[in-house]
Amino acid sequence: MSNNHPDPNTPDPNNPYAAGPEQESPAEPQYGQAPQYGQNPPPQQPDYGQAPPPQYGQPAPPQYPNQQYPNQQYAQPYGGPQYGAQPYAPGYAPAKTNVLAIIALIGGIIAAPVGIVCGIISLKQIDRTGEEGRGMAKAGLIIGIVLTALWVLYIIFMIVILVAIGSASGAATTYSGNY
Repeated sequence: MSNNHPDPNTPDPNNPYAAGPEQESPAEPQYGQAPQYGQNPPPQQPDYGQAPPPQYGQPAPPQYPNQQYPNQQYAQPYGGPQYGAQPYAPGYAPAKTNVLAIIALIGGIIAAPVGIVCGIISLKQIDRTGEEGRGMAKAGLIIGIVLTALWVLYIIFMIVILVAIGSASGAATTYSGNY
């Protein structure tokens, strides 16, 4: 029986990548060892803030004096205003929403009389100051009026029902005096 597997210790003459004694590379310094005389040290990365050396045939970048963080501008994320900068052009800032208009809308749903009072006051303030929120103030006022009217009708209805029940039970139990 013949063995078709070559000896792993002998290099294959047909393999150009096989390392033989004549193809061994010169010894490189191990990690932590200084390079031997005649060998180039590995390239070092440039320090932070310094430009890398120019490539062959390219002009060198301009050199600036070394500054220690005075008024440095950093790149901002997309759409974000820079610190200290105004986010809108002067005169074009979005109008402020009237706080009482917001309270009128919420109060109109939770406590109807609050919505009515805050809605009236906020409409007057909006006319005077030009703030946003007129729609919320009107909605709070209308919801407050409707819910207050429904509560008043409910209370009137309950009073009528209680009077009707009371008069019906009173008519059925009259005292005749003859026993």
